[in-house]
Amino acid sequence: FGPLDTTPGHKPDPEAKYAFATFLAGTTQDPSDTDWSHDHYFLATRILAYQLLHCPETRSKSDIPFVVLVTRDVPEAKRARLTKDGATVVEAEYLHEDWIVTETSTWQDVMTKLRLWELTQYERIAFLDGDT
Repeated sequence: FGPLDTTPGHKPDPEAKYAFATFLAGTTQDPSDTDWSHDHYFLATRILAYQLLHCPETRSKSDIPFVVLVTRDVPEAKRARLTKDGATVVEAEYLHEDWIVTETSTWQDVMTKLRLWELTQYERIAFLDGDT
């Protein structure tokens, strides 16, 4: 692939397939609980979707999709909300490795985000952690 043209006002090749992406793992929250105010990762993902897709000052001017890679334990209601926000939600199989040991529960599925690069329908994916 050649370098991206970052000239202001430049539109990417419409035939090229680019995407912004993030990763969202499920939490221990009860799936029927619709009070999502304490799920900081989910809220951060929604804010990122807003910034990339809708906010006039920060949105992509090139209609680049925003992909949210989710684990199977992300409730359907959250997936539907992200879809309504304009995100493309894709479920990924877990990627667990025995050599990764973490005491931080939110990092237990961290390797699964590598599944983003299996989405070969995109030529380039810019990965953004939701809590950046």
